[in-house]
Amino acid sequence: MDEKTLSIGVDVGGSHIACAVVNIECGELLPNTLTRVDVDSMGRADKILSAWAKALNETMTHIDSSCLAGIGFAMPGPFDYRNGISKMEQKFTADVIVLGGNISGAYDLFSPALKKSLESVYPDAAVEVSLLGENAAMMGAARLLDDNFWKQASMQLPGI
Repeated sequence: MDEKTLSIGVDVGGSHIACAVVNIECGELLPNTLTRVDVDSMGRADKILSAWAKALNETMTHIDSSCLAGIGFAMPGPFDYRNGISKMEQKFTADVIVLGGNISGAYDLFSPALKKSLESVYPDAAVEVSLLGENAAMMGAARLLDDNFWKQASMQLPGI
């Protein structure tokens, strides 16, 4: 089969790497393909890359590689870890801010502080928690390989 209907979404976190296969035609994560490997973010580069390779290779065992459109990576931006502050620059406006990943499960605990901190930058933006939860980054990364996604996005976001 040479139809490229699958992609791998990779979520690179501070303590782990998670990978899963996504059917890009229907946007569904194939649950039996999920692999998670712990990573020591302060470890040597070869150990970190070995963990990444282990996770990707394990996920690849679940599919026919001729169906693979590609691999999309989601990585955290620059952070001041000591003070817990993101160093990402604001380069866009937002009507909605969507939270996914592990932190989305604790949204109720920090939502008042988050909304207050966003008021000066995005006064009218709504904050939503992704229904994809921990899988949000993997799904988003995998969708980067979906041409139909980009066609829809380019109509909504003419600058891309």
